[in-house]
Parts: sequence; C-alpha cells; structure tokens
Amino acid sequence: MNNVVPLNKWNDTSFYSNLAFLEYGIKERHHKRVIEDIVLKPFEDSYFCVMKGYEEALTDKYGDYMQLPPEKDRICKHDFNKHFWK
Repeated sequence: MNNVVPLNKWNDTSFYSNLAFLEYGIKERHHKRVIEDIVLKPFEDSYFCVMKGYEEALTDKYGDYMQLPPEKDRICKHDFNKHFWK
C-alpha cells in the first residue's frame, strides 16, 4: 500500500470528498478548510476534537441541520437496528 499515488496532492486541491458513504452525492464534497483545523467541543462531561468547519459541512450536507425533519421523514437509513436491536 506504500506505493499508492494520490490523484491530487493536498496542497494542489481545494476540496475533499467523503468516499466511504456517497448517499448525498455532491454534498459529500467540502472545501478542505472545513477539516484543516480542529477545535475542542464539549459534550456532556467530556470534550472532543471536532473539525473546525463542522457547521459548514453539516449545513452543506443537510441544510438546517438543527431543525428536525417532518415526522414522516424521521426514518432510520441504516440497517444496524436489525442486527443489534432486541
């Protein structure tokens, strides 16, 4: 795997893409400034490292990500429930 050559070098590109999950198509593409810096964010009684541009990435992908979708659209898109739910 050491001989894999990236298609673009980090300094020669402005965007990155999430290629693991492509459900959102072009919305999986973000400007690299979104992940270049990390900030600490509190959650309950701990702090976690989060990409500095998390709000930009979430807004690009989901729109108003703080607004719940209509109740009819609140469905699980993952199949892990059938494996772990008892």
